[in-house]
Amino acid sequence: MRAQVVNRYIDQGVAELVPGVLFIDEVHMLDIECFTYLNRALESSLAPIVIFATNRGICQVRDSKGARPVSGSE
Repeated sequence: MRAQVVNRYIDQGVAELVPGVLFIDEVHMLDIECFTYLNRALESSLAPIVIFATNRGICQVRDSKGARPVSGSE
């Protein structure tokens, strides 16, 4: 419902949507549910630019099976 109100304001020229940046430090502390939520949020047309930061090269995502490089490269 809020999205409809926001879209109407944008269409009327009353509001302007300015994309933002979401910076998440210590991303290795997030669990699989957090990543699932972030994935859904990033599929939205209002999705911000997301920057993940960590000091770990390879670690296991909490509540998942197996370790993966945080950067996504293997």
